Amino acid sequence: MREFSAIARDPGAFQQPLTLDQIRAVCLRAFDSDALLSVRELGGGSFNTVYLVRVAEREPVILRIAPPPECAVPWHEHALMRREHSIQPYLAPIAPLLPQTLLADFTHQVLPRDYLFQTFRAGERWDQIAATLTDAEEMRVAAIGAHCEVYPSG
Repeated sequence: MREFSAIARDPGAFQQPLTLDQIRAVCLRAFDSDALLSVRELGGGSFNTVYLVRVAEREPVILRIAPPPECAVPWHEHALMRREHSIQPYLAPIAPLLPQTLLADFTHQVLPRDYLFQTFRAGERWDQIAATLTDAEEMRVAAIGAHCEVYPSG
């Protein structure tokens, strides 16, 4: 493997990294391969621990890992990844704009935390660029949204 990078955190921090062996195990479950080319933890999130994973003979994927179940979270964030996954059918009108879920595992058989793999979508985080958009760019985003009928009429 060429690269394995994790963000250094205090042992008591909310977000906790996985070990390389744990990442290999979930990749074996998801893709029947643990031939990792690189694993890089991505910063910026406030809830899940997130990695950009490159597995041999696949496009890059995102691995998102929920906090441990014993982690104290506000009531509305309990089982957040499971609830997010369960609403996917309601997002069908905007599905082309979203990452595709490749595998969700809430069994805790391989890892004692919920996790899922999604397709990697290159780009920048909205909260990092929203204030920098020009009027024309904002109009383009609004036009894309206008073509997504979230609440079907009739």
